[in-house]
Amino acid sequence: MRHDRFQQSLITRIPDYLDRLEAQSAAGAGFTILENGRVMAIFGVTPVIPLVYEAWMLRDCDIAERGRPTAVVSRRFFEALPSALVLRRCQITVECSNLGAVRFAEWLDFEIEGRMRSFGRTDSYMMGKIYGRSI
Repeated sequence: MRHDRFQQSLITRIPDYLDRLEAQSAAGAGFTILENGRVMAIFGVTPVIPLVYEAWMLRDCDIAERGRPTAVVSRRFFEALPSALVLRRCQITVECSNLGAVRFAEWLDFEIEGRMRSFGRTDSYMMGKIYGRSI
């Protein structure tokens, strides 16, 4: 898998980043997108507290060339979460400077809830998606 500059930066700055992703996938649900046997993305959700999950993704830099199919699968994934899990909220963290990721998250109906200054070495948005009404 070839990483984009944002993901490569995370892997470089956080020495055990890939181990952390592996632990997240073991704690929740993880999925892999393959194209002709090549890993294009791994993603999933991890429980944080009851009714709250955090989504995560590591993707190949070439997946952007498959924009529409990737976007549709991603949207369906987040739309299907309530039928697979008991949840009220899903959240993600996106680097503020990664405008493509911010726009994609907003397209998936995540809303910017706040800016985390110096989250690692850069500012990041906490973004959330609320499902249904109260559970």
